[in-house]
Amino acid sequence: MNSSFALSAKLSELDEKINQLTQKIVEIEDKNAKIQGKKTSLRISKIEDILKESGGSQSFKQLQSDLGLSPSQFTYLLRRLDTRYIEVKRCPGSQRGEKMLILK
Repeated sequence: MNSSFALSAKLSELDEKINQLTQKIVEIEDKNAKIQGKKTSLRISKIEDILKESGGSQSFKQLQSDLGLSPSQFTYLLRRLDTRYIEVKRCPGSQRGEKMLILK
């Protein structure tokens, strides 16, 4: 009888911990889902359109000039891109440090 009570108590304790961890995960995901302004959303969609038109890849410098952004604005925008669809790679055989955005 005591062992079943102890087991039941342990299960309810574990269930409580699972619920707390689930809540923390949801809070973290909400923080990571950054609210984007209208300009940022518009610029991200422009980047996607440019990449689709240019065969799926484009250099940072070219994208920055196409969008008319300063280096700091472009860096800000890069941090908000969805890495599930767009990746950053170094250009093979190009100038030192030149990078490209590539659609996955």
